[in-house]
Amino acid sequence: MRFAVLGFLLAASASSVSALPASSAAADDSQYLETRATTSGCGVDAFNLVSLRSGSPIHQGSFSASKSALLVNLPKGKQAATCDGNPGGVATFFIKDGGLYLYHAGKGKKQQVFVDRSGMGQGVLGYMDEGQTPPRYAELQGWKSVKNGDRSYLTFKDSGLLACPGSLDKSWRVWVDIGIQSPGGNKNCLGLSAMVLPSEDPVSCRYTR
Repeated sequence: MRFAVLGFLLAASASSVSALPASSAAADDSQYLETRATTSGCGVDAFNLVSLRSGSPIHQGSFSASKSALLVNLPKGKQAATCDGNPGGVATFFIKDGGLYLYHAGKGKKQQVFVDRSGMGQGVLGYMDEGQTPPRYAELQGWKSVKNGDRSYLTFKDSGLLACPGSLDKSWRVWVDIGIQSPGGNKNCLGLSAMVLPSEDPVSCRYTR
């Protein structure tokens, strides 16, 4: 939840370390306390994501999910997900068989993240109901958590992520970095490292599409 993420960040002491992957050009200027948690009763390791890009507006920004997009710095209360509890304005994820899913513990189809790295998609991210027909050039598998020292970072087929400003409620929309500085015609996009924070108490949600 957002409160746990903020507490985790405030507990850190200063340091300087490079984060993976290099293509994201992101650097973390804080030494984070390591946590490890396995979600009990759901069969998955649930986690939240924090954006690292030193000296930028998205440094230590939380990932949210809304209207089929992954977002950084979405204002609290704007995620508008239907949840079994208070998610604190952040999204919770898990990886299964290389697929990235939004955490939902109840019955019904999971919501799965897809990537379009074609010339049209340019690395755009979205999510859909599991089993739904994906967009023509969408890719569903290729996600993994890459360990670097005592931290782990989310990558897609060894590529990092970037975020572009001017999205929903002044948030930053997340894309996969395919080497295009201005995907979708966006400007002032920034590479980032998506640090994985294991969730001890994940909140089950259905996110707006």
